[in-house]
Amino acid sequence: MIKLLFKTNSGDKEITTDKGKSILEIMRLNGIDLEAPCGGKGVCGKCKVMIDTGNDENWSEEELKFFSNKELKNGWRLACIYRPKNNVVINIKEQNQNKFSFLKEDIGVFEDISPSLLINNKEKTYGIAVDIGTTTVVASLFSFKTGNVVKEEYAINPQKTYGLDVLSRIEYQNRGTKELIEIQNKIVNCIDELGFNLSKKANINIKDIGAMTIAGNTSMLHFLLGLSAISLGKYPYKSLVKGSVVNTFKEMGFKNLKQGRVYILPPIKGFIGSDISAGILISGLDKKNQNTLFIDIGTNGEMVLKTKDKMVCCSCAAGPAFEGANISCGMRAETGAIEFLKIKEDGNIESKTIGNNKAVGICGSAILDVLGELAKAKLIGKTGRLKKPELLDGNIKKLIGEHNGKRYFEIKRDDKNFRLYQSDLRQIQLAKGAIRSGIEAMLLNLNIKSIDVEEVIIAGQFGKHLRVESLISAGLLPKELESKVTYIGNSSKAGAIACLSHEKWRLNIENIVKDIEYIELSKLEGYDRLFAECLKF
Repeated sequence: MIKLLFKTNSGDKEITTDKGKSILEIMRLNGIDLEAPCGGKGVCGKCKVMIDTGNDENWSEEELKFFSNKELKNGWRLACIYRPKNNVVINIKEQNQNKFSFLKEDIGVFEDISPSLLINNKEKTYGIAVDIGTTTVVASLFSFKTGNVVKEEYAINPQKTYGLDVLSRIEYQNRGTKELIEIQNKIVNCIDELGFNLSKKANINIKDIGAMTIAGNTSMLHFLLGLSAISLGKYPYKSLVKGSVVNTFKEMGFKNLKQGRVYILPPIKGFIGSDISAGILISGLDKKNQNTLFIDIGTNGEMVLKTKDKMVCCSCAAGPAFEGANISCGMRAETGAIEFLKIKEDGNIESKTIGNNKAVGICGSAILDVLGELAKAKLIGKTGRLKKPELLDGNIKKLIGEHNGKRYFEIKRDDKNFRLYQSDLRQIQLAKGAIRSGIEAMLLNLNIKSIDVEEVIIAGQFGKHLRVESLISAGLLPKELESKVTYIGNSSKAGAIACLSHEKWRLNIENIVKDIEYIELSKLEGYDRLFAECLKF
C-alpha cells in the first residue's frame, strides 16, 4: 500500500491505495476531478499534475513528448500515465481552474404561462430549464408568475474527467454497471446542485421549485437516464431514447430538489439530440418558407436544412478540435484564452484574449481564425499543408518555423510562444471538412445549390463567437452564404425554457421530431469522395 497526499484549492486529501493504479484512476475513484480530454489514453497531454515529493523521475515516452525540460525539472507528470510506487505528494493547485466566460442572452418574457408540468400544488411557482452540453451545463430558474428567467447558473460538465468527446465517455461507461452508474450520478448530482444554488441566489425556498425541462445531445440524455450509449458509438448509431421522457425529481435521483416533474425534450434520431429539436423550435425553422440552413457547431456538428415543404438533418463527428482538446496549445474558452486572431499585411499578428488577461492558450474561435487566416495569407496549400518558410516572401515567413522536422505556425503573445503544428492544423481541417461535407450532402439530397440558400442560422454558445469571415475563409461555409448568417446563441437553453413555460411549446416540439428526415452520411454513395473534397482549401 502507498499513501498519496493531494493538495487542492479546497484543502488537502490523503488517500491510501494499492500500487499499480495511475494517478488519474486514483483521483476518479476518490471523487477528485481532473480534466482528461482523451479519456486517459495518453494522447492529449492535458491531464498534467505536479509531484511535489516522491517523483521517481522515470518518465514515459508520452510524457517526454508533452513536457519541456523546465516542466520535467519541476516534477510535472501525466496523471493517466504515471503509476506511483512510493508515497507521493501531488499538487493540483497549479491546475488552470478558471471559469468559463459565458454570453448573457436575453430570450425575452413569455406571456402565455401554463405550468401544466407542476404536480398539483399551486404553491410551487418556479421551474428550472436545463441545457446539458458536452462541455457545460446551464440551468435557468423560471418564474411561472412573471414569465421570465430569474437567475441562471453554469457548471462545467463533471463528466469531462472521462474525456472531452462523447466517444471517450461512451467507452468509459461501457466498461460495466459501476461505470454506467458513476457517469450518471455525475450529471444528476450536478443538476441537483445547480438547482440548490439557484434557490439560494434567488432567495427562494427550494420547495417552491416544482418543474424541470432538460435538453441535450443524445449521448448526454443516455448518460442522464443511466442508459448504455454503446449503440451510439457504432453503426447504425441507434438511440435508446426514442422520444420525450417524463419523470419525477425523486425518480431522477435528485436530493435537494424534492417534489416535481421533469420533461426531457425529445431527440430526433442518432446523434441529433433534443438540443437540436429545441433549436428548431426556438428559431421557428419548421415554419420558414425559404431554404434555410441551421447549424450547431461543436464536438458534434449537427445541421438541418429546411425547404418550403421538407426538413432534413444530419450529424458529423467534428471531434474536440474546436474545444481545443487535441490541439497542442489548445484550451477551452476560459480567461486568458486567445479568442480572436488576425494576420496583418505586415506579417504581425493581432489577437485578443478572454478577459484581456495574459494569454495561456488558444480556444476554438481563434483556432478557426487560424485556419481561415492561414488560407487567406496563402501560408497553407490546397491540401492544408504549411508551406516551407523559404518559399514565402517578406515578413510573413517569420510566422512559419520548423523544429525536429516538424513545421509549425507560431503565435507570439505576452512573452510566450504558442505553436500550432501541422498535426494540430490537420485536426482542425478534419473538423471543418466534416461539417462542410454534411452541408454539401444535404444540399445534394434536396437538389439545392448553396447560392439558393437564403438564410444560415448558427446556434450554440461556441457558434456565437465565430466570425463569418473565418467561417468562409476556412471553408466551413460556402462563400455564397457569407452575407446570410444569423447567430441565435444557446437555442437549446432557450428551447428548454420555452417548453417549461407552456404546453403549446411541448406539443410543437413533439410534432417537429416527427416531421424531419435523418440522413446517415456514412451510407451515402460517394460520401468518402465528398469528404475528401471538403478537406481542401
